Parts: sequence; structure tokens; C-alpha cells
Amino acid sequence: MSTASDLTGKVTGQKPGALLPYGYQPSTLSITPYGRGVAMTTGPSFLCVAAVLVCVCGCGDSGTAPDCAGPVNLSVGSGTTPQFRWTPACRLFLVLVEDPANGEDQWGVESDSANAIASPITYGIVPKGATKQFRAPTALVAGHTYQVAVFRFTGPGHADGVIIGQASFTP
Repeated sequence: MSTASDLTGKVTGQKPGALLPYGYQPSTLSITPYGRGVAMTTGPSFLCVAAVLVCVCGCGDSGTAPDCAGPVNLSVGSGTTPQFRWTPACRLFLVLVEDPANGEDQWGVESDSANAIASPITYGIVPKGATKQFRAPTALVAGHTYQVAVFRFTGPGHADGVIIGQASFTP
């Protein structure tokens, strides 16, 4: 079964709370649609700030990806320890793998209060930038369908984020 976000903050085709990381209650992880409440200004001061950010981001370490600012495209490698990649290359704060048949978390990692996890990562291996593995990896079963979701940090709480990509996969 394939699921998709309808960009209203709900996830369709899942049991309520199915994409919430292990141990989180709905009141502690705010899943909101991408872009809600974001205002954009195009005046001269905005353009100056944008130019400074481009220079700062472009002049830094080329191996450091920027924070994810919007939706990403997820790709999943083969096998029972797949590699997860997303584009554009950016850092996010939470990766969650679930069994959509029962809503149980299979594995999950996060970086507390920051977008610090960069692509690619491998199932079951805590990536650089992650501060917490909130679910130890469960062995994936070949031929069974799973779902991976990635979130970017939005704040203000340490676990507030928004889904910016998800994909179903079958090892």
C-alpha cells in the first residue's frame, strides 16, 4: 500500500499517528504542511539578506550540505540494509522507517533541535549528525513493504518537524 501526504498535515492511508517516531506523542511532534505560515518579502532588505546568505553558504566547506528548506525526493537502495538518499543534497533532523501494515517503527534516528543528518544514510547505522537512535533497527524482511519518512526541523520545541519526503520500498 502506498501512502502520501496530502499537504494538509495529515498522512493518508495510515492509521492515526502511524508516522510518529517511537515514544513521541502527537503533542510533542508537530507535523505541519510544508510552507504553511511562511511569508516572503521581496523588498531591497530581503534581497540584501539573500545575497549575504548565498555568499556565506557558497563560500563555506563544500562538503557541508545546507539545511533542508522544502520537499525532497527520496530514493531507496536494494537489500535488507538499504541506503536512503535524498535530493536536493541537504541536512534534515529525523529519519523514520515503519511497517505500514501495523504502524510499528522499524528504525529511527534524529538530531535534537537541528537539521544535521546529511544524505546518504544506511538502514541500522547511526549517521554522522544524529544525536539519538530512538528505535534500534529491526531486521527487514525481503519481500515485505516498508515506508521511510524524513523530516526537517521547524522548532520551537526540540522535536518539532515537518515531513518533507517519504517513500515505500520492498527489500
